[in-house]
Amino acid sequence: MTTNHLINHLRKLGFNGDLTEIEKMYAGKPFNRQDPEYQNLLKYSNQLCSEYSELNSIPYRSASPSVQKMIDRKRNDILDKLFPGHGLIIGVGDNISAVVGMVNLKGITYINHNVTFSPDTLVESGDFCLFAPNVCIGNRVENSQAAGRVTIGDDVWICADVSVGNNTIISSQSVIGLGSKVLNDTTIDSNSLYVGVPAQKVLNLTPDYQTQTGQKQRSQEEIDYLINHLKMLGFDGDFTEYIKMLNGEKYNSIQSVISQISDFTHNLCAEYNNSKTPIERKKEIVNILFPYKGKNCKFGDKLFVDVIGSVSLGDNVIIGDGVSLAGNVRLGNNVVVGDGSTLFATGHEVAAQGRRLGKTSTGELEEINTTGYIEVEDGVKIGNNVKIVPNVRINSNIPSNNIYTKHGSLISIKDENIMQ
Repeated sequence: MTTNHLINHLRKLGFNGDLTEIEKMYAGKPFNRQDPEYQNLLKYSNQLCSEYSELNSIPYRSASPSVQKMIDRKRNDILDKLFPGHGLIIGVGDNISAVVGMVNLKGITYINHNVTFSPDTLVESGDFCLFAPNVCIGNRVENSQAAGRVTIGDDVWICADVSVGNNTIISSQSVIGLGSKVLNDTTIDSNSLYVGVPAQKVLNLTPDYQTQTGQKQRSQEEIDYLINHLKMLGFDGDFTEYIKMLNGEKYNSIQSVISQISDFTHNLCAEYNNSKTPIERKKEIVNILFPYKGKNCKFGDKLFVDVIGSVSLGDNVIIGDGVSLAGNVRLGNNVVVGDGSTLFATGHEVAAQGRRLGKTSTGELEEINTTGYIEVEDGVKIGNNVKIVPNVRINSNIPSNNIYTKHGSLISIKDENIMQ
């Protein structure tokens, strides 16, 4: 959108003062961050984001049709205000952070839980871009400087816990791997996989690239237990894709039943993370999310689980604040997971062609996800801010601020001045 369109958008939202400094910001020029109207814009944007998270924390599945329509209407209204002129937004998780007009979502977009768009960064995102949990786009700049820029091409997947610095270009059909940090003034090649701190190119991606699954099957007894658990929650229908996910097979993530389970799971996490949710309700949510859970397990705040039943816990497991768990994750007895850690064993296809929506042989919409496993043995302690990739078995402690790779080696995450 042009600067004039964005200013007109603010006028329609009720900003009737002198918008000169905001106009400079939208135009990529240096502007005064102490300007009263700019400060009002920040407060207004924060309020919209807070309201969106509140809506996500309302128990949607158990709500009446009229309440569901109200939630959907208010969600769409907030997204229209935050992202003027946006393309099709498939979904947005709770704890979104963005400033009105600073992010241009041109095409189909999916934004997961806890995604932050820096208020000091102008972002332009192309068609079919996917933002995983805990992603941060852009970083703060000095008051006398212009806002930074991040340009994202088509068919880009930014994986969990990725940070992207200012004045970067992420070219089309690329993937930024788990826990990576893209430094300021970096250009990411197209059709490429980048991983690490700082992010470096590790692979050229071709259309026929096949993402490997982690074949780690559940017992039939466990599968039957989990499906019965879901039926007790009111789910019914064809659980085939859910069972594929449990068995480490590729599955259609937008098939009706598993899509509903995933949405319900994310809604529960948003409710759990709401500071207004009573302790007793949080305990209920934990029991729903972890039907295979041992005794004396403790959970911190800002918990994120991708799908009910995909994570199993032993006795005396301690999970810290801001922990994300996805895919077939098994934590043994007496395991400790530190604050801000991520154990992700599921995701989209790596090759862009595989991430695109398609159709099954019967004409149903299809989006293929690949699932693996992460197994943590008894007594292991995982430090703060640790990122663990799929298809690994962990039998020793992992120090804080590391990415644990498939081969058991560690990539250090250097937080200090990483975006400089």
